[in-house]
Amino acid sequence: METSFLKSDIFFFVTTVAVVFLTIILAVLMVYIITIMRTIKRIANIAQSQAEVISEDIDDLRTEVKTRGASLKSLLAFGGRFAKRHAKARKN
Repeated sequence: METSFLKSDIFFFVTTVAVVFLTIILAVLMVYIITIMRTIKRIANIAQSQAEVISEDIDDLRTEVKTRGASLKSLLAFGGRFAKRHAKARKN
């Protein structure tokens, strides 16, 4: 009879250690997942702001083409403005 109690005590001890070990592993994994999700959110915000800048540039180009017509000078001016905005966005 004592043998069965000893076996059950060993089983519960091993189970407790396993549960604690798995809990620690899951907590560490959650920290990594949260860090990765924050990084993805930061990247998405940067992509969104850059898409808005590009959209504004394309709207400017479209307006300029409609008013002045497509000329090499207007396309080069657009390229210069686009490069300046892109450089400013990279600095920020």
